[in-house]
Amino acid sequence: MDETYKTIYRIRVEHEYFTGLAMPQMLALALTDRGMRQARRNGMLFRQVASGEWELVHDGCHTIEDSPLELGMSVADPQSWHYTVWPKMMPPIEAIKDETDKEKKFNIRKAHTLAIPVPRLKEDKNKNPKTDTTAKVEIDVAASIRDVVEEITVGDRKIPRRRMRGFGEPFCIVELGIDGGLLKYVRVPECVLRFHAPAFKWEYLFLSKLEVDESRGKVALKDTKTSIAFEVCKKNEDNRPNMDAHAPQWHFVSTAPVPLRAAYGCRLRLVLEKEEEKKNSKGKAEMEEEKKDNTLQVLIAQVPPPEPGRFLDTTGETLRQICYY
Repeated sequence: MDETYKTIYRIRVEHEYFTGLAMPQMLALALTDRGMRQARRNGMLFRQVASGEWELVHDGCHTIEDSPLELGMSVADPQSWHYTVWPKMMPPIEAIKDETDKEKKFNIRKAHTLAIPVPRLKEDKNKNPKTDTTAKVEIDVAASIRDVVEEITVGDRKIPRRRMRGFGEPFCIVELGIDGGLLKYVRVPECVLRFHAPAFKWEYLFLSKLEVDESRGKVALKDTKTSIAFEVCKKNEDNRPNMDAHAPQWHFVSTAPVPLRAAYGCRLRLVLEKEEEKKNSKGKAEMEEEKKDNTLQVLIAQVPPPEPGRFLDTTGETLRQICYY
């Protein structure tokens, strides 16, 4: 087949959550029944060549219709609902419950569509359009996805409403723009589906069965590699769960939201450290003391990052992690 068919279009998925890592199988793309009939008429095949990559191939004999090719987009990784930005994003369960809300909210039970234009070369007088440039389309999925609207007849009126998905139907129908011009390019045209990752504040609650002599210093959550900072420790809040009335509890919240990533460059440690020394009578800071490691005791050497979707507060802005030791 590879000796007969020629690649005329490539589709690739990029996601901020997997920055610096190989793209896993997050999405599935396949021809719908309608798209399959069109592909047969046009002498085309649609196949997956790698994780997050697909290509459209042509037999070189049939004419390509100037009509969008219909693909079905499905979610291969259920966790992607938690680490992906969707329009008006809500937890899927909450979106399903709210059927009467008139605001446009992303609902996995409703049908969606994504239109991708035909790739065109950008005009550049300094480049040869046949050899130096690739026809490329970049799509921000969260900004481009739309609800499928249909009309229902009530009496003498036609009322528009958002269509619900049928059983087994993909959550989004992709209309891939194609025409005969795809056969003329020297370099294979490419479409990049770009997904973004949300950012959350990190909240930690440490529950300990050990006694810590806080008279020696203060308990702190430190990032030894990157620049994730946390607010001053709060101890034994009344509204926090407690294993033991006398067990120490420490509560930390990051000072700024942290973008979700599959792998972070941070290394968090819970430590007992010396209190910061005040400036001397002359008003000069002790720079040498600041360069030294003030750690007196390491309580937890490796604190794991929060898991997307596991403990989310009611506002949807904070990820929580509970650590026992």
